[in-house]
Amino acid sequence: MPDKRASMKKLLNIVFILPLLMMGSLVNGQDLVLAQRIVEHHLSASENANIAEVMSDYAENAVLISDGIVIKGKAAIRQTFEQLLTGADPLPLKVTRSAYEENIGFIVWTMENGLEGSDTFIIENEKIIVQTVVLFP
Repeated sequence: MPDKRASMKKLLNIVFILPLLMMGSLVNGQDLVLAQRIVEHHLSASENANIAEVMSDYAENAVLISDGIVIKGKAAIRQTFEQLLTGADPLPLKVTRSAYEENIGFIVWTMENGLEGSDTFIIENEKIIVQTVVLFP
């Protein structure tokens, strides 16, 4: 009888549980597309030193946290990007790992100059509300 029970359990999993998991994946997939789209736009705009496009990704009350520094508000974040990107040679980021879940994006990256780090993005209403940046030693 154990074989019959195991077969029945597999059948129940396929008939009832698998469709529920797939429904969850579809819902999360929609969120994933949004978070991934915003992060990829942000990276592209940064790589092209397009400050206006970079800033279009941030909410007015966004917070950027990096290396023990907290930068609050879109205007202050703009000043930071102006200092980083104005006149600098483009150094494209190569994303080596990424993960997205609902409104959260996470990337690990390297640059040609040897700099490595990770960023986490929290997105609300299609805008970045929190970004953290960690530079690896």
